Amino acid sequence: MPEDCWVEEYYAPMQSRFEEFLSRHNNSEEAIAIIQAEQREIDLYSRFKAYCSYGVYIATKI
Repeated sequence: MPEDCWVEEYYAPMQSRFEEFLSRHNNSEEAIAIIQAEQREIDLYSRFKAYCSYGVYIATKI
């Protein structure tokens, strides 16, 4: 997907809800950990977007 799809349609809206999410979950350790993990992904994408890709795997039990 193009960069603007990730940044404008996914990461930016998610980041705009971080504070509300933390507030709704009383700044719990779990909520903070989720926000930190999401922010790490955003930072990695920003830094390495030329090398990022996603794959989908379909498996079946034999």
